[in-house]
Amino acid sequence: GALPPFRAGRSSSGSSSYWGRLRFFSMMAPRVSRRATISSTTRMAVKRIRDATREKTAQALRALGFTLPDSQANFLFVTHPKVAGETLYRKCKEKGVLIRHFSDPAIAAYNRVTIGTPAEMEAFLAVVQTILKEEGA
Repeated sequence: GALPPFRAGRSSSGSSSYWGRLRFFSMMAPRVSRRATISSTTRMAVKRIRDATREKTAQALRALGFTLPDSQANFLFVTHPKVAGETLYRKCKEKGVLIRHFSDPAIAAYNRVTIGTPAEMEAFLAVVQTILKEEGA
């Protein structure tokens, strides 16, 4: 039969398999730690970009007449006084932009806009401006 992944006894180098594995993992720890640091740094940079993009998008939507609460999440919860939530959702979808609409009557006027890349959010804002013109808002 097949041997288990870590066999008891001595390895071909003469050291016990336990000590060989321990030495391997202790040599790998600094590499793993470096990767975690890079990953953490990358995550922080992505968060800064997302936060800046969210704020810029929120300001632009407010300037277009949208109402939205402040957000620390990766999305905005938006409504417009002259365009129904479902209408905005449907028209965005027709133009190739996906946002989320809620059918619950308590929040049917709202849509959830997930924050994308700066370029994606610029495209979203251009589509929204077109829709507002079409709707006479």
